[in-house]
Amino acid sequence: MNSSKEICPIRTCSKIISRAWALEIIYHLSNGPLFYGELKNVLNNISAKVLATRLKEFEAELIIKRTVLPCKPPKVKYSLGPVGKDLVPIFQSMTKIGKKLSKRK
Repeated sequence: MNSSKEICPIRTCSKIISRAWALEIIYHLSNGPLFYGELKNVLNNISAKVLATRLKEFEAELIIKRTVLPCKPPKVKYSLGPVGKDLVPIFQSMTKIGKKLSKRK
């Protein structure tokens, strides 16, 4: 039996994906790598500060991978990291459920 003081792993995951813009960032990167500008464009109203903060957090948590391409000026491409790839099946299930719920309205 788990200790009552043990942190629920679902809560840990939920805290990460419930951050502002987290779902949208991971969702768009699940479709393939994007340059910073492309990601900013698909996330219509996100501020540059929030996007930069979220990307730094996600890189540290291995949710995304940041790749700097050797060109002038340098370009940065973002893709899902190992933890982000683990989230894809969860997002696919959430998408399926969301579509079903949307049809009920």
